[in-house]
Amino acid sequence: AELEVRNLEESALDAKGTGKHAQAKLDRGNEMLSKGFYPEAEQDFREAIKVDPKLAAAHVGLAHLAVKNNDVAGASAELDRALAIDPRNTDALDLKRYLAEPPAPAAAQKASPIQ
Repeated sequence: AELEVRNLEESALDAKGTGKHAQAKLDRGNEMLSKGFYPEAEQDFREAIKVDPKLAAAHVGLAHLAVKNNDVAGASAELDRALAIDPRNTDALDLKRYLAEPPAPAAAQKASPIQ
C-alpha cells in the first residue's frame, strides 16, 4: 500500500514539472533525514539530483548522511559538489567549516550544523 501511495505521488510530481519534483524529493529527503530514515533520505536526495543536477541542497543532504556514517571524505566530496554549483550555499559552507574544526566538547556539539 505504501508503495502504491509513493507511485501516485511520483505521478503527481511528474505532472507538476522537473523543478517541483526535485524540490519535493529534497523536502522528503530532509524529512527522512530528520526522522532517522537514512536509506530513504539517501534515495530521495539522489533522485532529486537525478531530476535536477544543479540542486546543491541535495548534495548537502548527502553530506549530512555521510557525516552520520562517519564518512568525512564522502561528506567533503558532496560539499565540494554543492559548492561547485552554489559557492555561497551557507549550509554547505557551515558544514565544511564544522568538518575542518577539531572535535569540540559534548556541550558545544549541540550547536553543530549537523542535522
